[in-house]
Amino acid sequence: MTDAALVFEGPAPDGPGTHVLLIGVSAYDHLMGGTDEKPDLANDMGQLASPAKSARALAEWFLTEFENADTPLQSLSLLISDPSPTPFSFPGNLSKPKVPPTATIGSVTAAIDGWLGRSAKSPDNMVVFFFAGHGVSSSDPLLFLQDFGARSFDKYATSVNLEDFLGGMRTMVPGKQLFLIDACRTTEKTSVELAGEHRGVGLVSAVDPTGTGRKLALQSVHHASTEFAVAYGTTDGVSLFTEALLRALRGGGAQPHLQWHVGTSGLEQALGAYVSRAAQKHSVIQVPERSRGQFFKISKPAKVDVPLHISLDRAEAWGHLDNMKARCATGISASLTHDPANPIEEWSCVVPLREHMVAAAFKQGAAYNHAAEVVMVAPPETVYTLTIQAGAVP
Repeated sequence: MTDAALVFEGPAPDGPGTHVLLIGVSAYDHLMGGTDEKPDLANDMGQLASPAKSARALAEWFLTEFENADTPLQSLSLLISDPSPTPFSFPGNLSKPKVPPTATIGSVTAAIDGWLGRSAKSPDNMVVFFFAGHGVSSSDPLLFLQDFGARSFDKYATSVNLEDFLGGMRTMVPGKQLFLIDACRTTEKTSVELAGEHRGVGLVSAVDPTGTGRKLALQSVHHASTEFAVAYGTTDGVSLFTEALLRALRGGGAQPHLQWHVGTSGLEQALGAYVSRAAQKHSVIQVPERSRGQFFKISKPAKVDVPLHISLDRAEAWGHLDNMKARCATGISASLTHDPANPIEEWSCVVPLREHMVAAAFKQGAAYNHAAEVVMVAPPETVYTLTIQAGAVP
């Protein structure tokens, strides 16, 4: 049977590989602003801007940047619920762009079956599951699909019970399993009324591995927020979590003892740093959390780029700055020219993993000077304060 969600299949589908399933739900039929709005059901939940963009951005990353010699990419499935469905394409794709199926319970179930059918061919396989959309935390955490609330007598029939899903997946064949959950985990009215209830669909039934000779799968589950907390998106781009996730996968989560592969522990550390910093920038609070934290390699970035954040020990000196440069063996890696119209208290840039000479130059006649300092930049980020001297440059 044709898998409608499959947008890429690798050259060796029967060999060890990575199989990816990505879901982004921005459009909800029965929430506020939906095509069949049900206000009593919605509890003020409405349409979302970032999940569809986040799933597409992550799909492009996997198709163009993912690298793992032990488990190369062998399949990628994509489901998108968006008010304006558009075809999906990616650089280098020679096939005809296709509109991904929407993330209803029926299409998600079919995609899960195809995803597991492909990945069940070897215990050496790795699977990746990503969900972006509405979620709540109750006695069981639930992820809401596009048709949440479709059934009058069981409005949760079209939601995913995450704990049941994870439990079932742990008994499946693929031995390494990465789950990325970009959803709120709040205790709004919807989840409070579920206290003590067991709702939602598990998608995968657990099997008894006794006698199969297989071990239970390694799982690493990364949530966009802590339990009972909100996860934030943006109106014109990806979510805070997905932005941090992409930066981590591009090198911020690389670990030296893995020959600079991004591992699950490095991913956790990078997400913690990047999401918290992004949340502070937007004047909100969001702290990611990891559960079922087992360890394995994910991907090796082509190069390890790391955020570098530079501050001055004399804050008043920013107003007299002319420029700042970070320089490594290959030349200038980043530079800043002071703009009086946009005052800053910290310079942030992204530079390669290595030592950098960082130097601040001040305007002529300024009562400050600075001697270049060596800064070792390493994942997930480097925060450094330059020592500024009082007194004009001789």
